[in-house]
Amino acid sequence: MRKAMVGLAVVAGLGLAAQAAVAQTAAPTAATRPVLFGPEVSFGTSSGSGLGVGARVVYPGLGQMVKLQGLEAFASFDYFFPGSPLKYWEINANATYKVPGMSASFAPYVGAGLNYAHTSVNVPLFGNVSGSSTGLNLLAGARYPMGKLNLFGEVKFELHTGSQLVVTAGALF
Repeated sequence: MRKAMVGLAVVAGLGLAAQAAVAQTAAPTAATRPVLFGPEVSFGTSSGSGLGVGARVVYPGLGQMVKLQGLEAFASFDYFFPGSPLKYWEINANATYKVPGMSASFAPYVGAGLNYAHTSVNVPLFGNVSGSSTGLNLLAGARYPMGKLNLFGEVKFELHTGSQLVVTAGALF
């Protein structure tokens, strides 16, 4: 739990530091805001996850780097609350592609990436028992800009030991 909370604090601190260094604009772009950051709430369908909270850092400049307009990268950390004594958290690194031809006020996207999931449980007489797995993500979602805020919703299928569907919503600054 302590490691997960320290990880979340580090991700939050990095995102806030990056945002403090960037000017505030009404329509964030890769040129005006090199990094977007925000909180998210997730719900995993696996019995080992349930409700979770986390943070997301988005790099909208990936498309400019590789000369493919609409490509972005993001990393996220989520800590889930499956119930005592089970503990579950995950880290995700994904690339998304904005669906072309849509309006600027509603930006659907599709993507894929990597997932690292960690589960632990304190078992009487045996102590702390834990396990980790890596896997792939397939996802689809949309962003809706509201002034300086970008709201998002996403559905992600995680393909790893204990595969699950995760629904996430949040805001990016």
